[in-house]
Amino acid sequence: MGVAARVKEAIDKMNLGDPDNALVQICLALDATAKKEYPKNKVGERIKEFLRDNQVFLTSFINLEVGGDILMEFQGKSGEPETRRLEEVLYKLVRCALVHEAELSDRVIVTSELKFGLSKDSKFILSLGLIWGMIIAVIGSPANLQERVPDSYGISVRGEKFILNELWGKKVEILRLVRKRKA
Repeated sequence: MGVAARVKEAIDKMNLGDPDNALVQICLALDATAKKEYPKNKVGERIKEFLRDNQVFLTSFINLEVGGDILMEFQGKSGEPETRRLEEVLYKLVRCALVHEAELSDRVIVTSELKFGLSKDSKFILSLGLIWGMIIAVIGSPANLQERVPDSYGISVRGEKFILNELWGKKVEILRLVRKRKA
């Protein structure tokens, strides 16, 4: 199963209301994409770099645009406060937990609300919009230009529908669409 099949499966899972399994699929597609884009980096480094370089997609679907690092302070496993960048939180609490523990960290709350940040009890709030942003980041990667899903697959960006196969590898075009629809 390649990147396109994982993206298709992630979309299917999101449409079925199963974000945990959508995350499994998109994390695998993200791993493969990051490996293509940053082949010399170790796994964790390349995934975090991919997430950092595509932060605009991650945050666009939760109506947030940030020009720099997104830092979060939450309670670490030892009980002490930890400050981490968004890509570190996604890598450690989402990707690694799913791959190594077969479930999301208990320090993550998935919500359909357009929320982002930390809950009162220092849990990372993971909006469905952020998951869609991860899907779009993988689709937009120039490394995935040749990927294809069934022609019936599309995505809606702020009410406007686009055929997915016309967007593979077109990061700049997707960014323009996202920003245009935001205005």
